[in-house]
Amino acid sequence: MERIKAVLLLTVIVVAFGLYTAWGMRPFAGLRAEWIDGAEILPGIPVEGTEELMQGVLVTDTEKLALLLREIVLECPLQQINQELADQAATYWIYFKDGTRRSVTAYNSVVILDGRYWQCRDVPSEELNQYADYLKKQKLKE
Repeated sequence: MERIKAVLLLTVIVVAFGLYTAWGMRPFAGLRAEWIDGAEILPGIPVEGTEELMQGVLVTDTEKLALLLREIVLECPLQQINQELADQAATYWIYFKDGTRRSVTAYNSVVILDGRYWQCRDVPSEELNQYADYLKKQKLKE
């Protein structure tokens, strides 16, 4: 009986690990917009198609931001990448109501989450960059 329990436990652990590696980790899976106190896009990143540098853009639609963050799937950690590549990315600072702060930088299939580099799926990362460009262009129109 004890052997059967041990085999079942080991099987569950192996299956869970397999699912984790196959589908990746979602650091913001349960994120709700009401948990976000505020968010901004890091100053100094040029808007695509312009030479102007932004002074920082506030993200007012926390529902949209939470939706995009929930879609991030981290597949495996990376060594640090070329800084030039990271400089082209959109960096979000997210401030939570519990007092914590997280940084999320997205570019192609790379996400830098609180300073750690991760390989991720392209779509969420690209959507975060497009949203940042949209917000920056709206700020320029003001």
